[in-house]
Amino acid sequence: TARERLGWLATHETTGELPAAWTVFVDAMRAEARHASEAEGVEALGRGVAQVASECGSCHGSIGAGPQHGEEPSAAEGDTTRDHMIRHHEASEQMWKGLISGDDRRWLAGASALADMEPLQELTHPTSDGIPEASRALGMKVHELGREGLGQMDRIAKANLYGELIGTCALCHDVARASPE
Repeated sequence: TARERLGWLATHETTGELPAAWTVFVDAMRAEARHASEAEGVEALGRGVAQVASECGSCHGSIGAGPQHGEEPSAAEGDTTRDHMIRHHEASEQMWKGLISGDDRRWLAGASALADMEPLQELTHPTSDGIPEASRALGMKVHELGREGLGQMDRIAKANLYGELIGTCALCHDVARASPE
């Protein structure tokens, strides 16, 4: 689905006339989308999606306007695997919103949430076999990426980190689907 949508973004013509100052950003976004739509593997595709989002944030930051995101309370306060994954999702969404809007505060809020979160515990996992070793390693990587995201990062570094994050998430979801329940 991501590959299809990136292909559409790469070729879609804008409706109406864009301000001249935006053209360079739209062209860069389309070039990244074209490149990303040809990526091989889930990790490369994740990095490509993040690069496109970074181009969006570059434009929004340069013109001082972009999407406005309200504060959202957490949807999960419990200690189940589902609650933990919801918190992962919420944190990565904050990072995404920071990336596409050029909002460092939002980026840092998401990175901080991932960094501060305790790794998923065995007793909360719904399978009788516990957490598969591959999932455990990928989950630890997600939290490490959150800590890394707290450092001083330029737009490209953030996009690379976010791409690695969503690629890691996708790999873990693949492991979860393949694990017996």
